[in-house]
Amino acid sequence: MESSSSEGRWINPLAPVELFFEGGHQQGTFMVCYHLILNTAQPLSEEKIQQTLLHLCRKVLSLRLCIQPRNGVQWFREITKPQLDFQEIAGGDVQSVIDGLRQYRYDVTSGPLWCSRLLYDVTTDATEMDIPEGLEYMTHLFLGFHHGLHDATSNIKVCGWFVDILNDVIAGVPVDDDIQLGNYASHEQTDRLVAEKKKILEVNSKLKSELVYETVAKKSGLSLLRMINPVALGSEKNGKALHLKHMLDRPTTSRFLNKCRAEGVTVHAAFTALANVALLDIVREKGILIDDCIMTSSHVVNNRRYWRDPIPDAMGCHVCFPLLDLQTLTPQNASKNFWNYARSVHIDLKKQLDSGKSLLQTALDNSSPNQDFSDYYQMTATGLSNYSTSNMGDVTPMISQERENVRLTYFYRTISVNHTSNTLSHIMHTYRGYFIYVMDYNTGTVQTKTAERLCQKIFTHLEKVLKDKKIIPPKVPLPRSHTIFTDVEEVV
Repeated sequence: MESSSSEGRWINPLAPVELFFEGGHQQGTFMVCYHLILNTAQPLSEEKIQQTLLHLCRKVLSLRLCIQPRNGVQWFREITKPQLDFQEIAGGDVQSVIDGLRQYRYDVTSGPLWCSRLLYDVTTDATEMDIPEGLEYMTHLFLGFHHGLHDATSNIKVCGWFVDILNDVIAGVPVDDDIQLGNYASHEQTDRLVAEKKKILEVNSKLKSELVYETVAKKSGLSLLRMINPVALGSEKNGKALHLKHMLDRPTTSRFLNKCRAEGVTVHAAFTALANVALLDIVREKGILIDDCIMTSSHVVNNRRYWRDPIPDAMGCHVCFPLLDLQTLTPQNASKNFWNYARSVHIDLKKQLDSGKSLLQTALDNSSPNQDFSDYYQMTATGLSNYSTSNMGDVTPMISQERENVRLTYFYRTISVNHTSNTLSHIMHTYRGYFIYVMDYNTGTVQTKTAERLCQKIFTHLEKVLKDKKIIPPKVPLPRSHTIFTDVEEVV
């Protein structure tokens, strides 16, 4: 293993979203973990895994970054002699590894800002996945990331590159570390777009007033999810980050995708509608009578979608900050006319995305370039938003499939939301035809029994609406070329 040195070139100062996640890191929250299940023809040795990880680090600039102060400002800096944060764990269990990575602390000033764990001698928790013929040996690899370093778009690219390099390492094919992967991108393009939105707010006082009112209401209100949970304010500081998983098999995933297309909605809109009607069910079960209401949710948007000069394989953390807020009028009988309701969610989401509302929210937020977000993690807040979503859509094209020596058979991602007033996050993507879902929650804001009931309700409703043969044609049908899974992209 090589020694660490951080005397490399300065890359760029941290943007507010990166500073926000560094503040979370210092509190042991918003830590990202990926669980990868790899299948090979022969057992994978620790040596081959480490060799692959070291090649990956040398070939991807963002994996060679640390955080250091420069003239009073936090900057990313390249590590000239990177080392791996790697451990082999024999006889452990999946949950304990995940728990460890979701509260892991990185040495940010010397790096690296990511780590890996290799777990042997465990059985898979994805019993429904198909094992490729000739690749029967299974290995569990875990990758942890500082969220200020990467968003999910970048993390999944790293997973794909890891598989590519590992395939070559197993085959004994030389790997050229001088050929770099990915293009580390600053926030320059996003900053220009936000500056334009600030000018709009300066001359459009009505729009600014609406955004200010919405922001104040969101911060001062009480979400339905918090309303039905008998958890004292302030208890989120002592809560634990937990998660639930659910995977749809290929036939069910296919029916879900096809049904959404037939109904003229994105899968993201349909899932948001499912989450809302499931929450209404939970509220009713608590004996609370509720009329038609405005359901507030928060959505992670990939800011790359707005860039005028797209950068291929742009690496970094380029999610909107703050999250995109969505207020949806939700009838008390929304589940009975589900696809009509889902279309209303679809229309609202599309309107907000097309208008660049997330950029407007950033312009209004006006965080300073070197802002200290430590106060955010110390305060107790409620908020109207019931949940957040991070949807990466179909990630299969981002990870090579036809590799002779290794296949990434299955993976999921999870993020800690403890020590914050956040309630829960819906994390989703499809891979190789499977819809893979994770609910991350904080026991200090949401009781486990409530989280479990909500998860169950979501997929019970999904099963029900997939059986509905009646289709009401939308006014504007989705064209066949429309990417129905990624209208809202990623990630937390």
